[in-house]
Amino acid sequence: MSWFNRKKPERRLTGVRAILNASHRPPFQPGDIHPHTWELIAWFHAGDDAESLQKALITAICRFQGNVLPDAIATGESLARYIGGQLEYYGSVCIAVDVNRHTEGLYARWER
Repeated sequence: MSWFNRKKPERRLTGVRAILNASHRPPFQPGDIHPHTWELIAWFHAGDDAESLQKALITAICRFQGNVLPDAIATGESLARYIGGQLEYYGSVCIAVDVNRHTEGLYARWER
């Protein structure tokens, strides 16, 4: 059997969602601070308690609600990576984080 005919092992995940309303300064437009609604979806191994995971996600983003994101996490990609690390800090092993700005059609994903 060749490598491209091999099946990947099945993986079941649990996703939790939260909304972040925050402003940011785009990296290539200094001084141009503007707000966005960011949808964050964090993915974990199936079987974990979804309500506890959602509380951890909300806790990880609560300090940014209504504020300006620090420049270090002002893009979808960097925000996704940061949130993934924060969820590990709260005791959950996060597999992936999606950061979506649906209105603009912009999506980012971080995966472990």
